[in-house]
Amino acid sequence: MTGPYESILGRKIDRVTDATITFRPTPFQVATEDRRIGGAIVDVDPDTGTATAINRVMIDEQKATELQTICGTPSSPTVS
Repeated sequence: MTGPYESILGRKIDRVTDATITFRPTPFQVATEDRRIGGAIVDVDPDTGTATAINRVMIDEQKATELQTICGTPSSPTVS
């Protein structure tokens, strides 16, 4: 999952919550703060197909910048 961490599928929480509680159609504003990449790395036993280890991955913008510096990869355009 990528996108704003404090959101509901990339939308501002208060707008989604209001629409869910009241059942009134409400425009959802896009959340833009605290963007992150989240996921998991799963080690799998190829013989059984069973997961042998699961590790959480969470990279915020600061960590992404640090990784770009370490890896020497070109920076991508900033989304604002």
